[in-house]
Amino acid sequence: KIEAEGEKEADLYDKFECYCKKTAAELETSIKEQETGPITQADIDSKEAEITSLEQEVATLKADRVEEEQSLKSAESQRSKEHEHFVEDVSALDGGATALLQGAKGSPRMLRALEQNQRLDQDERQRLTSFLAGDATADPGMVKGMLAGMKEDAVEEIHVDEET
Repeated sequence: KIEAEGEKEADLYDKFECYCKKTAAELETSIKEQETGPITQADIDSKEAEITSLEQEVATLKADRVEEEQSLKSAESQRSKEHEHFVEDVSALDGGATALLQGAKGSPRMLRALEQNQRLDQDERQRLTSFLAGDATADPGMVKGMLAGMKEDAVEEIHVDEET
């Protein structure tokens, strides 16, 4: 039993001795590093300059971010207004086409929608106006087809706009 305790103590002593040697070696290395390469005032100044530069860069990036967020809000607002006008135009066109197809020739609402429509060229606009004015030579089939095509295009554009 005494021999077992002696072996335990010898083992613990060896471990402690190893720990002491490692710690002493690390301390000696650390001391040598500090003696051979101490931190100079120039090192401190360069680190302070780097910190100042990085702080300025952070401030610039924050300002840029705020500016970009404002720009995005402005663009979204403009896009929303344009979409509202577009939907109004399509609604007016749809209402006018429905009224036309139900026989409401010469409707003031239809004439206003026709004047505001940017999809029609001058010739198509003239044909529709003459048809709405009751001109007997105007072809109703052509007018119905033109209006149906315009409605389909507008509905498709609305779906594309709503997806984006």
